[in-house]
Amino acid sequence: MMKLALQRIGEDSICIIDGDTNAQVDLPMYADFYNGMKRASKVFRGKDIYGEIQLQKIHRSQIANIADAM
Repeated sequence: MMKLALQRIGEDSICIIDGDTNAQVDLPMYADFYNGMKRASKVFRGKDIYGEIQLQKIHRSQIANIADAM
C-alpha cells in the first residue's frame, strides 16, 4: 500500500508519512521487509528529495494513552 501511494505523488507535491515502524506493526507478516514505512525509508534514504527525522520523545494525549489498552 505504501508503494501504491508513493507512486501517485505528482510533481511539486509534499508527502509527510508519520508513524512508528516498531510499535505500529499489527501483524508479524508486516515486519521487516514487508513494512511499508521501513521499506520506503531504506529505498529513499540518501536521495536529495527525501528527508527523515526521528523524534526522541513522543508526547501523547491522555486519550491516546488510554486507547493503548484496547
